[in-house]
Amino acid sequence: MEPDDTCNATTRDGHPCKRPAGWGVEGTTEGRCKQHGGRGGAPSGEDNGSYEHGGFGETLDADDEAIIAAFEQADPDNLSPVWMRLAGEAYSRYQRSDDARHLSECRRCLENAGDGEDVDVTIDNIVADFTPDT
Repeated sequence: MEPDDTCNATTRDGHPCKRPAGWGVEGTTEGRCKQHGGRGGAPSGEDNGSYEHGGFGETLDADDEAIIAAFEQADPDNLSPVWMRLAGEAYSRYQRSDDARHLSECRRCLENAGDGEDVDVTIDNIVADFTPDT
């Protein structure tokens, strides 16, 4: 084999790798082998095996801000504004991803917003009059 046909990466013992160029890398016969970084990293987005829903990956848009504002304005006298914003963000992620874990997080934030007091605010009360633009 010619040097251009091999991986040629320096191995741990200091010698060049003798595997064929692109060995173990799907769709290529050039460059380094899989063992020495020929893959170039994991794919992004939905092509990645760890991708679940993208609920955290997107930036807030106007609909998200409107949902958060509805939560923040629910009952400013009795509820912590920080917890209400967190509840709004969690509900917005739930709307975007339809992942029930975000809805659970929203409920926990609402429980914490009352600072241990009995507060009659539920997700249904907050979003009853709210319909996002689609």
